[in-house]
Amino acid sequence: MSITALDEIAIIITLLSAFLATIRGFSREALSLLSWILAAIFTCFFYKPTLICLEQYISNHKLALGITTSTLFLISLTIFSFIAMKIADIIHDQRISTLDRIFGFIFGIARSFLILAVGMLIWNSLVSPAKQPNWISNAKSRPLLNTLSKEVWNMIPREIIQIINEKNVINQIY
Repeated sequence: MSITALDEIAIIITLLSAFLATIRGFSREALSLLSWILAAIFTCFFYKPTLICLEQYISNHKLALGITTSTLFLISLTIFSFIAMKIADIIHDQRISTLDRIFGFIFGIARSFLILAVGMLIWNSLVSPAKQPNWISNAKSRPLLNTLSKEVWNMIPREIIQIINEKNVINQIY
């Protein structure tokens, strides 16, 4: 097996993510990620009561669910990101050592794996394994990305997966 286009894309995304995280530093990157995680947690906790209220005005359950989750997520992400940015500015002013940049590099690599796993999850959902081109099916990075994408899939709430599967727009891969 030689290196395929998927492997090259994975290498480029990994290097770019690591480079950007090195420049920004671990503290800023970690706080940024924390704001995304907090927004997701906030959305998971508050989407059901908000959905109940919204369904009084929107009769289509799937539409109401989409509006509820996206609105809650975007509003909470904006708030948490603003707070994270202010904290990161305070930390950055402290002139933290090179260690912050080294950890940023490591964080960037980990982030690239998550980005690639989500990309593979979406790809596998849309294209069945038999129809995937050789540059994907023969990629050296594919087994790792498939394993990571399964882990990402297992973190998605079951209600969302049910709705995705009902639509039959994707393959039921996991």
